[in-house]
Amino acid sequence: MKKDIDSILLNISKQSEYSVQSAYNFPNHDEFLIYKKNIILLKDENLIEHKKTNPNFYEITSLGLKVLNEGGWENYQLKYKLKEDRKNKKEELDLKISEFQLKTKWLPYWISAISLLISLLALYKSFNSSNAKTEKINSEYKVENRQVEQQNLAN
Repeated sequence: MKKDIDSILLNISKQSEYSVQSAYNFPNHDEFLIYKKNIILLKDENLIEHKKTNPNFYEITSLGLKVLNEGGWENYQLKYKLKEDRKNKKEELDLKISEFQLKTKWLPYWISAISLLISLLALYKSFNSSNAKTEKINSEYKVENRQVEQQNLAN
């Protein structure tokens, strides 16, 4: 049935005016009914449309050409289904992200506040250690000055 759809679509695209075949062109009535169902499906899916100049004939639409270029009706449906699945999965993930953000809306603020406190503590410690180093250097300088003064007095 899928191959029938592709062949009908290909025939319509090759002809400038395509009319529906009569039941006499088919070996049995069942094949004609399948053909009519396929024509109805093509119309319902907007792959073909009546010609504007003559409603007795059909012409292929841009969507119909797209279906042919993508390898036929079955391939088009598969790609469309994959695209829809990806879209649905993206929407589900977006919903989960939104729910998580709603539950943890204050979390970034808390993390920022804790980070700020840690930074301030590190800054305080660095000032204390630099003051201690400065005091140590000053005390060493004073000791050296005393020793130099004592040597000068001794000489």
